[in-house]
Amino acid sequence: MRDICNEDFDSFFLRVNRLLEMEEEVFQGEDTDFEMGFSIQIPRDFSRMEKEEAENVFWSKNRPPVLFARAGRNEGITFQILSGAGDREPEDWGRRAKELLNQGDRRTVFYGDGNEGKTYWMEYKSFAARERIYNILFLFQVGKDMIMGTFYCLFQDYQIWRSRILQMLHTIRTEENTDEGI
Repeated sequence: MRDICNEDFDSFFLRVNRLLEMEEEVFQGEDTDFEMGFSIQIPRDFSRMEKEEAENVFWSKNRPPVLFARAGRNEGITFQILSGAGDREPEDWGRRAKELLNQGDRRTVFYGDGNEGKTYWMEYKSFAARERIYNILFLFQVGKDMIMGTFYCLFQDYQIWRSRILQMLHTIRTEENTDEGI
């Protein structure tokens, strides 16, 4: 067994401080409305990205129209409407998304899925450049539309964010259901 040195303690101390800071107020005080038929409370320290900023993070021209990120852009949240939802349930869309993610990169590792109210979610690890990325993809119905949201962060930070993002899903409000979360 290796002895603990001062540098190890400093690293540990900084990480614990970061975790404790995150335990404070997690969400912004107000619901954020995207004029997509729903509102949600976004974790504090996230701000909406302008088009130019988004192009630096998401190189595809098919990037989601709503993007939020923290200052270093290592954590982000996206939202988009999936057209042609029809009668398909969020879980059906989730299975299809999993198939497409697997086809795109066979290294993708899926961990689990579940429901938070009427919102379906799944978590997985993907790869970008030299980094491993933790992702939560979530889906919920708004009228006849299906909304897909994603959260991403560096894989090493997933323990900090996982429970907070799942809490965020409970703050989703739709026009049909403003009194209780989806």
